[in-house]
Amino acid sequence: MKKLSILLLFALLLSLIGCTTANEKTAAESYLADHTDEEILDWFENAFLFYQDFEDPQEISTEHLYKFTLFHSKDSWFNENERLFYIPLADIYEILDTYLPSYNFETDQFEGYIYDDQIVTTATGIDMGNTALDLVKAEIIDDENIKVTLLVHSIDGENLPTDNIYITAKIINGEAKFTSRKSERN
Repeated sequence: MKKLSILLLFALLLSLIGCTTANEKTAAESYLADHTDEEILDWFENAFLFYQDFEDPQEISTEHLYKFTLFHSKDSWFNENERLFYIPLADIYEILDTYLPSYNFETDQFEGYIYDDQIVTTATGIDMGNTALDLVKAEIIDDENIKVTLLVHSIDGENLPTDNIYITAKIINGEAKFTSRKSERN
């Protein structure tokens, strides 16, 4: 009788462990459940700012990585007395690390513009022009990856062509890191 009780207790514990595991959400499920459509759009519209399609973030050119960081400029970069921007390389890496799991930012392309680990430039002004983005859908690819589809269109009502942008992201520590971007004309 004692052996039967122990076996039943063991079976009960195994079933409880199985239920707990079955109820746990994957990283992808958690991300989509924990973010509103507006939050997903706000984050993923940043992928539009690379202005370059890629199958792997390592494919993004240094020029496009740099321009992407300029959309995230900080007031601290501007020296009003000199009328110059001093962009710390550490800030560039921090911004890129926030959105990408990996990349290849080649500082030698800024030879003559880097002083004391800062890129020195006269301007950082970049905007999205007359475009707006809407979230079409966000879906799970697998346990750690999601795919988001955005619609890019004109904000001033002009009858311009629209594009869909398909962005994949890996969920790392609860954050979406862009792994690919593909645009397609509608």
